[in-house]
Amino acid sequence: MKTISNYKELVAERTRLEAELRNQKLIIKAEIEEIKSKFEPIGDVISMLGIAKGKDGEKSSVLQTGVSMGIDFLVRDNLLARAGWATKVLLPAALKGFSKFFLNKMANNTKAKKVLNSVDQKLEIHN
Repeated sequence: MKTISNYKELVAERTRLEAELRNQKLIIKAEIEEIKSKFEPIGDVISMLGIAKGKDGEKSSVLQTGVSMGIDFLVRDNLLARAGWATKVLLPAALKGFSKFFLNKMANNTKAKKVLNSVDQKLEIHN
């Protein structure tokens, strides 16, 4: 790397770096669009099968789906591995109901609603 000895060289280097940054951003944007297009068939299958639908037919949020899967994995498969079948069924169901109530309550709060919407938008792969 060449050392910068005067102001003109500094300005020229800054211009070069800004142009390189713009090019890198365009490359990343193109790669993201390519990845989205590759995952589009998976999203179509999920929406067709209704996997992302709630019990009432409304679309469940990505955050709620993640919490539900986390409860299944952590509670049912790990914490309750040696518990009876009734406990394995009832406790995760109660925790899922509580988490749904808590997330819906947070969704009604204006500040929490903004946070939940931003988290959902960042986590969504395909609408």
